[in-house]
Amino acid sequence: MLVCLLALVVLFGHAIARPAIESLFLKAHGAAGLPSVWIAVAVTAVLTVTAYNAAAARYPLGTVMIGAVLGSLTLLVALVLLHGAGWRLSAFWLYVWKDVHIVVLLEALWSFANLVFKQQTARWAYGMFCAAGSVGGISGNLVVGKLALAWSTEASLWLVVPMFMVQVGLVAWLAKAAGQPQPQSQSVKGEASSFALLRNSPYLIWLLALVGLVQVVITLIDYTYNDAIALAYPDTDARTVVIGRVYAAIDGSALVFQLATGLVLRALGLRATLLSIPALLGMVVASFAIAPRFALMAITKVASKAFDYSLFRAAKEMLYLPLSYGEKTRGKALVDMLTYRVAKGGASLLLLGLLALGIQSGVLLIILGLIGAWVAVTLAVTKRHRQLIERSTTTGVERPAD
Repeated sequence: MLVCLLALVVLFGHAIARPAIESLFLKAHGAAGLPSVWIAVAVTAVLTVTAYNAAAARYPLGTVMIGAVLGSLTLLVALVLLHGAGWRLSAFWLYVWKDVHIVVLLEALWSFANLVFKQQTARWAYGMFCAAGSVGGISGNLVVGKLALAWSTEASLWLVVPMFMVQVGLVAWLAKAAGQPQPQSQSVKGEASSFALLRNSPYLIWLLALVGLVQVVITLIDYTYNDAIALAYPDTDARTVVIGRVYAAIDGSALVFQLATGLVLRALGLRATLLSIPALLGMVVASFAIAPRFALMAITKVASKAFDYSLFRAAKEMLYLPLSYGEKTRGKALVDMLTYRVAKGGASLLLLGLLALGIQSGVLLIILGLIGAWVAVTLAVTKRHRQLIERSTTTGVERPAD
């Protein structure tokens, strides 16, 4: 119940901030500024994960997460004040904050879940955790449009501040309920040990490849969507309303899939569930390639995010369950926190190259090719997951704690 409540509060606050910040960014920089800000997000993510992993190697997970929440709150207040003072780059760095802070908080929350729950429980509970987050996201996305019209897009960001204070209390409660999980070894030093953990775990490398491919695909879809909505809705406040509605549709669709996650995993199994996602998304992308209209682009955006937030999220988290404490915390930070955002930087460099060559129309073909690679990597990682499960079942020995 605590994981559900915290997921709801975190994603409610993010749903208020995200449409407002994206609309302010498009007003200041346009869709052409997205590749540059995604590269800044990637660099910031590297620095953030470095700090997070150094802390996670030494302190209880609850302490690390509370520090992340308070740090995010401080940065948000400072950037909103600077925006009000007219700082030209405030919208740019608000976008960076928006992309980095949410992945840190959510992945830390999932680390709690992966440390506490077992395979059989996770099959049913993980969909519930995602669903609780979607309820928060839907609520926030529906509220933000009304706030933007009644107050302004900029003023709506202040509603996020009290959400962070609630999160601090919930994280402290969750950490106590989870038994204050912490590393057993205090000897690890710095980020080098975290990358060594990645190098010594071929399974984590396959997970990294899977997450990277998925996020590059979603980023390329996101770029195409932002370009389309900037042209279709030039007014800032009207665009905020539409962005909020699209995200509400994403959360609503994701909620349906999340509530069905337990049934889907039971009926199809983990491997078939993970394979069905790129297959279905490939069909949606192909439909937009045939008929490139904004409505279809919005559907493509909704499909990519809805799958990412529901079936893929729950199934992907189950891939971590056979691993050790260090792999579930510091290894997960490198795979999920870092790769989620660094993948955007890689996609941005790809987009800049296509724009420079004047062949950005080839983005959809690249997306379809990457979806094919997504299928291949999924086959490899699920094979190794099955081997880990069988090995632990046969020997009855768990992976080392750190």
